Amino acid sequence: MKEKIFKTEVMKAVYIEWYDAITKEGSWCSQSEAKEWAKSNQWVNKQLGFIVEENSEYILVAGIVGQMTEDEQHLRHITKIPNISMLKRVEIFSGGSVIPTKHHKCEHCGVWTTQPDDECYKNPNNK
Repeated sequence: MKEKIFKTEVMKAVYIEWYDAITKEGSWCSQSEAKEWAKSNQWVNKQLGFIVEENSEYILVAGIVGQMTEDEQHLRHITKIPNISMLKRVEIFSGGSVIPTKHHKCEHCGVWTTQPDDECYKNPNNK
């Protein structure tokens, strides 16, 4: 079995609370009803993620980080949060280190992985 060492960057982890936009569904309402609705309703998201990028306008976080190739990490559940909508931010893990991990190419799906081949979803014995 051919093996490769992938150098996995450990990304910073962060907890963020942020306001999201909401819409009042339904029928017509007066201006005073709309203003009262706005005062009594807010949508606050609470999110954990790995920092992909941040700048003066926004922070980009990923919920899942995977090492599918030698060259680059792959991301899922990407969220772009405008800095202006953030209420709270707590750094959970500072990241910055690199962890070497041994990967092999799965005989069933062809993906570079650390999991045993017999656990692959494409393994015919797992049906």
